[in-house]
Amino acid sequence: MRGNYLKQLRICEAEEVIIAADGQRWQWARLVKLLEDLGVETARITQVLDKCHAVSKVYELAELPRWTQARRVRWQLKARKLLEDLGVE
Repeated sequence: MRGNYLKQLRICEAEEVIIAADGQRWQWARLVKLLEDLGVETARITQVLDKCHAVSKVYELAELPRWTQARRVRWQLKARKLLEDLGVE
């Protein structure tokens, strides 16, 4: 169904197609394949990671190790800075 709608929009003629998602690998792979099947060149597909989801995953991961609260907070701040340095918006 999505494919038909995107085809009607003539997505293959788009200068750039931007995908914003939460970083689940299956989502990226599925969407990129769909776009390629519709004739969109890979070079015209931009993938954008949703910062809110990325940061929430950072906090979830920080809960896994048996760290002190201070170490957990340091790691969270470091991970958030890394996301910012990578341009995750």
